[in-house]
Amino acid sequence: MPLVGAQYDGHDHVVAALDQGAVASLWARPGTAPERVIRVDDTLQALQNLGAYHLHQRVKCPVVAITGSTGKTTTKDLVACLLATRYKLLKTPGNYHNDVGVPLTLLELERDTQLAVIEIAMRGLEQIRRLATLLKPEMGLVTNVGVSHIELLGSRQRIAQAKGELIEALDARATAVLPGDSDFFEYLSSLHQGPLVSFSGDPASSAALKPLQRIERGLEGWGVEFEPGHLWDFPLPGEHHVEDLAAAWAVAKHFQVDPGAAGEALRHVRLSHLRMERHDLGNGLCLLNDAYNAAPDSMRSALKVLGYAPGRKLAVLGDMLELGAYEEKAHEELGQWVAELGVDLLLAVGQRSQTMARSAKQAGLTAVLWAADTEAAAAMLAPQLSSGDTLLLKASRGVGLDRLVPELEKWQDDA
Repeated sequence: MPLVGAQYDGHDHVVAALDQGAVASLWARPGTAPERVIRVDDTLQALQNLGAYHLHQRVKCPVVAITGSTGKTTTKDLVACLLATRYKLLKTPGNYHNDVGVPLTLLELERDTQLAVIEIAMRGLEQIRRLATLLKPEMGLVTNVGVSHIELLGSRQRIAQAKGELIEALDARATAVLPGDSDFFEYLSSLHQGPLVSFSGDPASSAALKPLQRIERGLEGWGVEFEPGHLWDFPLPGEHHVEDLAAAWAVAKHFQVDPGAAGEALRHVRLSHLRMERHDLGNGLCLLNDAYNAAPDSMRSALKVLGYAPGRKLAVLGDMLELGAYEEKAHEELGQWVAELGVDLLLAVGQRSQTMARSAKQAGLTAVLWAADTEAAAAMLAPQLSSGDTLLLKASRGVGLDRLVPELEKWQDDA
């Protein structure tokens, strides 16, 4: 598939691929072409057309499409966990949630696949609409509207507009699943004239689907009851994960998943890599590895989870990217939250995080360190660790805080 980017052109590798056994290739480059290629005007559009054809003409299974500022991957994993109790399904693997990844995922559908759970990300306006039009989902779910990508779009209003493209693209018979407590709920619900379900993780919410009760169990997660007589053991800590579960149950209930089967499946749920992974590293050190990405809302949620820890609470937090004009204020607020939420030591990583470190000190936290990058942080971290500590890693993906994990494992071996 010779895709063309700003610094690469897949056409350069087509001949080698054909020589190594590829049966054929698409081709959009003008002029002479090798044998065994299919000429198209645009290889990306052709890939998307192939994915859509395979979905709608060959497999013909319903699609659940999920987007949102934060929580969309976790919600996707939870939706798939619940639906898999009744259906053969395919979910978006890894970060295959863009213009290229979505059609590649669709091409992995098998003839007997009964449901597809597809995550949609975006880098600007119209991308979600384009992918939603490709998918024609039976359900469209928006997890929330936050400030992720505000640098690209300029305001939360425009972020809501981008997320709302999924709801606008729904057929009148499709169901919209929306966050009932969002300040953009009325706007999003106005975009769809068909069936709509509002959800919330708060039992006191006015949303249509919410827990009948939730029992906090610290780092062990929750006891959650959505259906009478079914108290689920839900192993993901943090109120934001109950919100994600509410969204997922709204989908699963639509597809008539049995509550008993759902509860059993949730006992063993596994999230995608680097999403609040808990590791007991030995020697009494607990790692909460949430280093895949970060935005202000998800940072605050992760800090609340760290607050459940019984011993010393250490936070290694890095830069939050793509915040534009909101960048300095966001890092300043984050420093205040670190101090207010009971963190014992902060190691801030990255140039933007100098503001976070300074703010945390001003808010009264005395144990504050700063490192210019992950490599410098690795050298500073080990001397701070003690048996019984709980350590949170979280930053935007570009910071690469997950590279600290080998250093933590080394501390485990040396301790």
